[in-house]
Amino acid sequence: MNRPESTLTAGVTHAWLSTAYRGAEAAAGNPMALSETVFELTYSDQLTRNIRIQPDLQYVHNPSAAPGARCAIIAGLRINIGF
Repeated sequence: MNRPESTLTAGVTHAWLSTAYRGAEAAAGNPMALSETVFELTYSDQLTRNIRIQPDLQYVHNPSAAPGARCAIIAGLRINIGF
């Protein structure tokens, strides 16, 4: 089936925390890891002339750069309705 109004997108985000920030957090009793990484996959499809849906799935490694934090899986759904 041909879906010209559809898009599939994948992305990766990697964020590093500065040495100064990690030092300040450690001094306050909150040791931080060096970074956080997010992998994302999303699909957008125009269902009708006025309705578009976009499911989204994210996998977060080292969320909030908190040592010992478990990896997180986040799922979302965006629905756009036009008039």
